[in-house]
Amino acid sequence: MSLPSAGGRGAFMADPRLRAGAVAGALWLTGYAVATGIVAGNERAQMLLGDLVYLVPLVAATALALLAAVRLSGRTRLFWLIVGVSLVLLLSGECTWSFRARSSSAWRTGPCTKPSGAAATRW
Repeated sequence: MSLPSAGGRGAFMADPRLRAGAVAGALWLTGYAVATGIVAGNERAQMLLGDLVYLVPLVAATALALLAAVRLSGRTRLFWLIVGVSLVLLLSGECTWSFRARSSSAWRTGPCTKPSGAAATRW
C-alpha cells in the first residue's frame, strides 16, 4: 500500500473549493485586521468587533465540520463529528462570554475594584 503523491503546491491549490476557502480566509483576516485598526480608541466598537464579529469564522467552522460529519461515513464521520461537537462547545462558551461581557455592570461602570477571593486570601 503506497501513499498518494502530494503533487506539490500546485496540486494543493488545484481544488476550486479549497482555493475559494483560502481566499475567503485571507480576506477575513485582512478585513478583521483593518477593522481592528479602524476601531482603535472606540471602546464600544472594539467590544462589538471582539465579542461578536469575532464569532463569524467560528460559526462557519462549526457549520462546515458538522456538514462534513453528515456527509461522510465511518471513522472520518466520527472525526468530523468530534470536531463539530468541540466547536459547538467552543462557540457556546464564546457566546456565553460575549453575552456576560455585554450585559455585565462592569461594562457600564468600569472594571470591578473588588479583589477576587484568591487575591483576598493572599495564598
